[in-house]
Amino acid sequence: MKDNKPLEIEIELEFTSKVKALGCMCFKLEIKGRKGATDRLVVIPGGKVLFIEFKRPGKLHNTSPHQIVFMRELRNINHEALVTDSYKQALEKVIKILTATDL
Repeated sequence: MKDNKPLEIEIELEFTSKVKALGCMCFKLEIKGRKGATDRLVVIPGGKVLFIEFKRPGKLHNTSPHQIVFMRELRNINHEALVTDSYKQALEKVIKILTATDL
């Protein structure tokens, strides 16, 4: 039986195309020498950034201990970090940040 759930990369690509249309920049994040970096870094107009870890639908529980630590460290210095299995949820978060930002 084939699993019809989208792959993580498909969710990321859908999100990336939509968030760029909002005037944001979106980067695949890989930090040499650092385990647990989130999948994406979104640079939002107005000086805000959002770190996003995408998971396959139904696989949110697969967040690794290194990813949990990385996101905790980000939050401890007042950065936003989101784990999601939905490009729509991630996009809603970006829109919320955009509308709260004084440009």
